[in-house]
Amino acid sequence: MNEDQFKSWYQEHQPSHESLKTAAIKILEDLLKRHKIDYFSVTGRVKSVDGVIDKVYRRGIKDPEREIQDFCGIRVITFIEKDVKPVAELVRKCFRIHPEKSADKSIELGTDRMGYRSIHFICDLGKRRLRLPEFVQYKNLVFEVQIRTVLQHAWAEIEHDRGYKSSEGLPSDLKRRLNLIAGLLEIADRELDTLARKIDRYSLSVSRRTDRGNLNVEINSITLTQYLDLKVKELGWPLFPAKTTAEEKDLLVIEAQAFGIKTIKDLDELVTDEFLKACKKRGGPRISYIGLLRLILMFTDIEKFFKLAWGRRWSNMHPMTYKVLIQKYEPRKLNEWLKNLGIGLLVVIGTRRPRLQS
Repeated sequence: MNEDQFKSWYQEHQPSHESLKTAAIKILEDLLKRHKIDYFSVTGRVKSVDGVIDKVYRRGIKDPEREIQDFCGIRVITFIEKDVKPVAELVRKCFRIHPEKSADKSIELGTDRMGYRSIHFICDLGKRRLRLPEFVQYKNLVFEVQIRTVLQHAWAEIEHDRGYKSSEGLPSDLKRRLNLIAGLLEIADRELDTLARKIDRYSLSVSRRTDRGNLNVEINSITLTQYLDLKVKELGWPLFPAKTTAEEKDLLVIEAQAFGIKTIKDLDELVTDEFLKACKKRGGPRISYIGLLRLILMFTDIEKFFKLAWGRRWSNMHPMTYKVLIQKYEPRKLNEWLKNLGIGLLVVIGTRRPRLQS
C-alpha cells in the first residue's frame, strides 16, 4: 500500500475510530464512577492523517493497517499512584487485552533511570460487548489505553511537547537538570501516594473508633464528614452533592469551630432526640454535609448561629429548614427574627411556602 492508498484508506476509516473513541471514553467513565475510583480525567484522541504518515516514516512501518495499534488512544489520568492499579485491573476485566502489544513503562524504565512512566494497553471492546448491535461496528478495531498519574502526565508532556525524550543532544548541565526534575517529580508522586495511604488509614481508624462509640476525637475535615455521613444515612436523606469539595470540607471545620465545637463528641451532644424527631417531620429532601451541620447549629441556638460572621451572609432560607426550626422555636418569634435579619424563604417549585407572620 503506497502513501496515497494509505491516506485514502485511513480517511475512510477515521470516522469509525472517532466513534470508537467516544464509546470507549463513555464506557470507562461509567466504570470508574460505578467502582468509585477517583480520577482526574478520561480523554481520547484519534491520530490525524499527517500524524500517522509521520509515524510510518519515522518507524519504517511497512503495513500501517496491521502494525499501527493506536489509531485511537484513550488516556486515564489519576490523581495518585495508588489509583493506577485499580484502573488497570478495571481495564483488564472489562476489555479484551492484547498482552503482546501492551506495556508497563515503569518496568521498562529500569531501576537506574528516571522519566516517563505509564501503563499502556492495546485492547478491543471484548467478545461479549462486540455482540451487541451498538458495538458490532467496532469488531475489527483496537484502541490504546494509557494510565498515568497527573505528575507522570506532566513529565510525559514535557518530554513529548518540548522534544526532550532523548536528552543526549543537550549540554551536560541541562541534561543533569532535566534528570533532576524527572527525579523530583517521581519522588513527589510517591510522597503523594504515601500521604494518601496514611490519610486513608487515619480515616479508617477514626471510623472504627466512632463505631465503638468513642467520639472523643478532634474535629477535622475527615472526622466531620464521617460523622455527618452517618447522620445523613440515619435520617435516610439523599446526600447532595455526592462528593464534597476541599473548600466545603474546610468550611465545615471553620463553622463548627466558630460555634465552639472541638470534638465529635461535642457535636454529637447537639444532635438530640428532639432534633432528630424534628428532622423526620421535615421529610427527605437532598442535603449536603454543610447543610446538615448548619441545621444542627441553628436548631441548637439560632441567635448564636446568626451572630457569627458567616451567618450574616444569608439572604434566604429553604422552606424545609424552616419546617425543622418551627418544631423548636415559636413561629412568631422565629419569623420576627428572620425578618430583622432580612432573611426570606426560598421559593422551591413543588414546595408550599410557609407564611411569615407579621
